[in-house]
Amino acid sequence: EYPTVQHLLLGREDNEKGSSSTVEDGAVLYLFLLSTTGVGEPTASAKPFYKDLMSMERLALDDNNHEDINHDNDKLPSIRYAIFGLGNKVAHPNHYNVIGKQVEAKFQQLSSSTSSQFQAALPLTLGDDGDCIDDDFDKWQDQVVDYITTRNREQKPKQSENEEPLQEKKSKDEGATAATTTKDATSATHVEDNGQERNLWECPGARWGKRLASGKYPFLRLELPSEHDTTRQQHPHHHYDLLDSHPEWYHNSSVEDSETKVCRFQVLNRRNLNPNGAANGLCEMELSLSHLGPHEAAYTTGDHFVVFPRNADFLVESYEQQLLCELNPQAIVSTTQAPCVNESPLCYRYPKGISLHDTLSFCVDLSAVPSPQFVRQIVNSNPHNNSKAKIDDYKEQVASCRRTALDLVLEYEAAPYLALEDYLYNLPPLLPRYYSIASSPYTIETKQSLLLTYRPVRYMTSQGHMREGVCTSFMNHLTDGSTIVGQIRHNPGFRLPEDPQVPIAMIAGGCGVAPIRSMLEERLVMVQRHEKTAQDYGKSILFLGFRDPDDVAYRELIQDCLSAGSLGEAYVSTDASPVTAQQPDGNDISWHCGNVTTGIQAHG
Repeated sequence: EYPTVQHLLLGREDNEKGSSSTVEDGAVLYLFLLSTTGVGEPTASAKPFYKDLMSMERLALDDNNHEDINHDNDKLPSIRYAIFGLGNKVAHPNHYNVIGKQVEAKFQQLSSSTSSQFQAALPLTLGDDGDCIDDDFDKWQDQVVDYITTRNREQKPKQSENEEPLQEKKSKDEGATAATTTKDATSATHVEDNGQERNLWECPGARWGKRLASGKYPFLRLELPSEHDTTRQQHPHHHYDLLDSHPEWYHNSSVEDSETKVCRFQVLNRRNLNPNGAANGLCEMELSLSHLGPHEAAYTTGDHFVVFPRNADFLVESYEQQLLCELNPQAIVSTTQAPCVNESPLCYRYPKGISLHDTLSFCVDLSAVPSPQFVRQIVNSNPHNNSKAKIDDYKEQVASCRRTALDLVLEYEAAPYLALEDYLYNLPPLLPRYYSIASSPYTIETKQSLLLTYRPVRYMTSQGHMREGVCTSFMNHLTDGSTIVGQIRHNPGFRLPEDPQVPIAMIAGGCGVAPIRSMLEERLVMVQRHEKTAQDYGKSILFLGFRDPDDVAYRELIQDCLSAGSLGEAYVSTDASPVTAQQPDGNDISWHCGNVTTGIQAHG
């Protein structure tokens, strides 16, 4: 959570119980992780702080609060900070990391105009998700640790002989194998493996009654399942999810939207839009809304549908059989015990009371590229792998070639040296995916359904490994009658103009045709219902791009819109050659794009 500007000015530090205490001037280092969303906007969590900060012309405190400042006269405290921005230069070059840049500039402006000193502990760092943001963040973390270490040494010039520098301790922790300081012989057993000490703890859910414990993370207790414990036994396969047993998992994973709820949607139909049935062709899925009330099923053209996916069974089984073979997949994750070494509390972020198999299926992103920290732990965990090449360039050797934890653990033969906790505390959660709804809400009365358009993600990595998108692969294996856990999410920033006379240009490529389809359908239905006429609409032009002619989707809808007058012009281009829907002699699509630019400039 972001501090309030008032807390920054007062030099206050909140504790866990909600009270606050005054801290020494400059003793607190504020770390800001600032994402840029939408069209250069702060995230919901940062918005109050951002608006408050940006509205200030100068820093000032209410008279009632002056007594809380332990400074002479009206001098405001010295505030040390470091900012890490999160953006994507490739996808959003025009507002790349603008929030981080603006907050940094505002701090500097306020510092020059008041007695308060905003001191940047580190230069502004801009993480680029279009390149390798994990590598950017890892390097920034090292700089933060170095800064704190240096500050501590300055405050304590003489270091104890037994005290270990923070940076060295970090490196040792990351490369360390599982070890424990506990002396309780009933809970743990120390085993020598060619001079390497391994720590085995009692665990009913382990195949042999004991399993390896992590030296870094709280121990997870696995209990033997009862006949009613597992999610798969509670529901038939087409209802296999956590919605009944642990609905909080879906609500915690989704962005709060009070007007919609997370629920099951039945698959009515799934079809390949490519006439040749290409494996990577555009697909369309129809989901039923008949089980929802009118308010719950309501959406607007331009809204999203949130899909909660599940990892592929073969991937889950690979982790179970090759990395966690000492554990019973149906064992129930029940409680956590005290940390083995690290006394700082770590929160287990996944549901308890579900099987290990369900945890891997629904909660953990098994296809994700592991963080630089986890990569170092994997590579250094096996003491007998000195012949293996080390990873010196995370971006080139891991991120760019999309290597997973499974790939690295098998390559470095690290499975015997990594505990369950090492995976569950390091791998990221399986997040929901957002898809633009491809149908118009004006069809709900007759169809009681909505459409999603997507392209199955399949690609070969530079190391020759086949990869599939987690969510599109999940959706592609659903059959008619099965269910999907999802949520309608309102997207007020993407709407057709309220005034139909406003000229519009619609531009999309590939599966980006989805929201365009909903807009075309809405305008067409309005004309077919005689609620609008062609003359009621202003100038409209459509540009679509696809890989090849067979991939062109929704030709009939486009033609119907042109015939009805709800769409003025349409130009469809493919990688092979440009094709037009209305003007056969207009084969230079760049010329038509130039006309749009001219029109925008002429009308402001």
